[in-house]
Amino acid sequence: AKTMQDISRQMEASLKDAEYIAQLQEQSAQMTKAAQIGRSVAELIPKILQTQDAKQVCQITQRAVRHPLKCDRVAIYRFNEDWSQELLSESVLNNGTYTAPDQTLSATWPKTDLQETKGGPYRNQESLVVNNIYAADHAPLEIEMLEEFGINAYMMVPVFKEGQIWGLLGAYQ
Repeated sequence: AKTMQDISRQMEASLKDAEYIAQLQEQSAQMTKAAQIGRSVAELIPKILQTQDAKQVCQITQRAVRHPLKCDRVAIYRFNEDWSQELLSESVLNNGTYTAPDQTLSATWPKTDLQETKGGPYRNQESLVVNNIYAADHAPLEIEMLEEFGINAYMMVPVFKEGQIWGLLGAYQ
């Protein structure tokens, strides 16, 4: 009977592990789809910026990203000439309403100084999808910053204007 109980416990643990892996795979597929949507939106921003008020365009883009992704926070960053980042627009879900945040979040790439690397991997049109901040290769200070904002997962896509990196679009959960 003890052997059967041991086998039963092992089977239970294996089934839980399999279910957890399936959930992670589903989340990864959703985030990949979200990254594709984000890239599509990111490609539209520079075209819109040429013809309309930039602040209004950012707000429209945030709504367009938030709806399909159902995320808590959306931010749009622009790179300055010295490669520092400027947060152009950010909104956060608070009690069912999107508002301007009390504190602002910086764009990131794990263990990469985006200013020093002139946009890092983003300038090569790479997007970043992080399903779990603890599983990504973040430095302890980056983890601390993300935890401070209650972020467990996020995605960043580059925004290009006339073939050059212009900024970043971030969606956070």
